[in-house]
Amino acid sequence: MPGGLRVRRAAGGPGHRGDAGRGLRGTGDVHPGHPRRPRGAAHLPQLARPVPGSVPGGDVALPPVCARRPHARGDGAGRPPGPGGRPGGGGVRPVRAAAARRARRRRAVRAAVCAPGLGVRVEEVPLPALEPGDVLVRVGAACVCATDRKIARGEHPRVPRGVVRVLGHEVAGEVVEVRAPEDELQVGDRVGLVPNVGCGRCAVCARGLDALCPRAEALGITMDGGFAEYVRVPARAVRRGHVVPLPEGIPFEEAALAEPLSCVLQAHELVRTGPGDRVLVLGGGAMGLLNALVARQCGAAEVVVADPHPDRRAAGRELGADRTLHPEELDASEDAFDVVVATAASPSAQGQAVRCAAVRGRVHLFAGLLSPGVVSVDTNRIHYRQLLVTGSTGQTVEHYRRALRMLPRLRPQLGRILTDRVGLEGLEAVLHGMEQRQVLKAVVLPWESS
Repeated sequence: MPGGLRVRRAAGGPGHRGDAGRGLRGTGDVHPGHPRRPRGAAHLPQLARPVPGSVPGGDVALPPVCARRPHARGDGAGRPPGPGGRPGGGGVRPVRAAAARRARRRRAVRAAVCAPGLGVRVEEVPLPALEPGDVLVRVGAACVCATDRKIARGEHPRVPRGVVRVLGHEVAGEVVEVRAPEDELQVGDRVGLVPNVGCGRCAVCARGLDALCPRAEALGITMDGGFAEYVRVPARAVRRGHVVPLPEGIPFEEAALAEPLSCVLQAHELVRTGPGDRVLVLGGGAMGLLNALVARQCGAAEVVVADPHPDRRAAGRELGADRTLHPEELDASEDAFDVVVATAASPSAQGQAVRCAAVRGRVHLFAGLLSPGVVSVDTNRIHYRQLLVTGSTGQTVEHYRRALRMLPRLRPQLGRILTDRVGLEGLEAVLHGMEQRQVLKAVVLPWESS
């Protein structure tokens, strides 16, 4: 590992069987509000059965939207008021708000700063200055994404070399300072952040598709993100509902996974994954495994994961995939699938996705290519087999809320996908581990040491 940094492997990581083999088919139920359990899949409740059925028009029957309650508190709602009249006994939130005030007096906080192509270093940076309508969030957890790895390598078009950025767009934490109206958010609210924020004025934003707005900004990409002790959320993100109160009983580490999960929910909504479908996922990384889990939640009859690396195929089997294959085995067979999701960022995977689709199959190109390239696709196959080929990026606030509702049902499997937990100092080691396929999915806990 670079720089002598040490990655802490979580219980339930690679080599830990946990709930092996039943991840996509568990029978237990998980309810928000349960006390937090020890880490590792072996200590967690079983997964609820898949959500059956579909809604009129062929859309997937996804879990209902998490209704926003005024001043939702996460772990404090419904508890007797403590000192100061705040739920949950008081103490913690006033202390954290006071810590934010001390940091503002000190005018510096710790952050993992990335210079694309030059690496990541932890240093003190100015505490973000708030403008009217802004919110300051104390970061509880921020997950590491393949996009972070792409930025760190200097390969992301929106973060060119020479730009210094605090990465991290999969973020959950606690509100510690508010410059927005009191009826929207209050100090002490436990929240998750939807990172892609549109301009709020164009026709795309009017449809709630902020990630597709031509003037969209994104936490951790065009704005400083969550690999820091505190993150500033700009006023337009607050106005558009991108600071989402967490349901009770969801810890920050789990809530940070709502961002990637919401991207997956949008993908399966677009290809209308539903009961009886045979689903092929090309790529067994973290996003591929999340796609497999969501496909089963949508009622898929068979879920197959294809990946060239044995450890990724093993992870797919542990999470309950019906079959795992090397991609070359697909070309040698006549298997055809109703839904094919290409999560591997390669032209060969995208071309193979079209070849593996059944008559009237639906193909989703989930991962963007690392660089512009030519994909060899038999367009006659699309034409004569009446295939639907689509893709998506990011999510809507609606999908994010649905993801928060789904997280408790996936809790046993998340312990297998989230393999590494590190402090800010461990971020560079994690990025290196992802390059070497030694890390599946990691979460950064800014207030802990690596």
